[in-house]
Amino acid sequence: MSENPGLSTALIPRKRLPHAPGRLCARPYAGPRKRQSGAGPGLAAALAIALACVLLAWLRFPAASATQDIAGSVTARADAPARSTASVTSTVYLPAIHRSGCDPIPGVSYGAIAPAPVVGIDPQNDYRINLALRGYTPVDELKAIFDIGTGTEPNAPQFRTLFADVRIPTISTVYALYKWDASCNCPSTEIVTRPAVSVAGLATIPGEIMHLPDSGYEIGPGYDAMVLYASETRLVAKYTREDDIVSGYTLYVENVCVEPSLLALYRSLNAAGRQQLPALAGRQPIGRAFGAEIGVSIRDAGTTQDPRARNSWWLYP
Repeated sequence: MSENPGLSTALIPRKRLPHAPGRLCARPYAGPRKRQSGAGPGLAAALAIALACVLLAWLRFPAASATQDIAGSVTARADAPARSTASVTSTVYLPAIHRSGCDPIPGVSYGAIAPAPVVGIDPQNDYRINLALRGYTPVDELKAIFDIGTGTEPNAPQFRTLFADVRIPTISTVYALYKWDASCNCPSTEIVTRPAVSVAGLATIPGEIMHLPDSGYEIGPGYDAMVLYASETRLVAKYTREDDIVSGYTLYVENVCVEPSLLALYRSLNAAGRQQLPALAGRQPIGRAFGAEIGVSIRDAGTTQDPRARNSWWLYP
């Protein structure tokens, strides 16, 4: 039996030791031998000969072993009995990571601004801010931009300015957030149904530069928003100076490779106690699309809004 990990452990019949006259282990049959009484020298010699025979057999005729080729099929040695060489194939699904989507953006730089007031939240472990904690799932709802209600919000963040060409993108998927179960401090199996869509999947070109949606707000000289949270794959921006989601607009951009220098700045300021946070101007680059879709979600005064609403988020330019 092979002791090599990953190889076949099927039992392979061992070859018989052939008759070889004149050798130690090849004694012609001479009829029954008389039993000797006692454990004399004859018994010890017989045991020694038997052990020597076993050892010689192992040394001269080792068990047929299996070897694994590069392609993954298992083949037996030529002196082993014929057996199947069919290989076993297993598939492991890994997330597709487009490294080109993480390339730095030439010529960008980022400033910082002090929250007012400084709260010192822990956004990475706050399900209201870090959407990875609660998750979301595709839903069977209209994949289109349309008016919801009758009012307009001309100062609200405008999603067309996520893109350099200010296009109206295809909505490739729509999602609903999972509710949060306070009893276990964990995601619920139920989804948010008001609004019907919590996250819109917008079609992108892998690696294209994404920008902060422009707005009619200014939280500091030349700045529209500050970064509440950033990781390798998501960014949360707040269109007021409060270090929370209680008031104003909170924007979530998912499946985006945050620009490396912006991510490094956020991590440094967050580790220093959030006395300052990165500040962003409208249409300033924030990162690159990982793949063929980014996710966009938005809150107004803490309440999740439908990102498909044309009369709120798709008014201009």
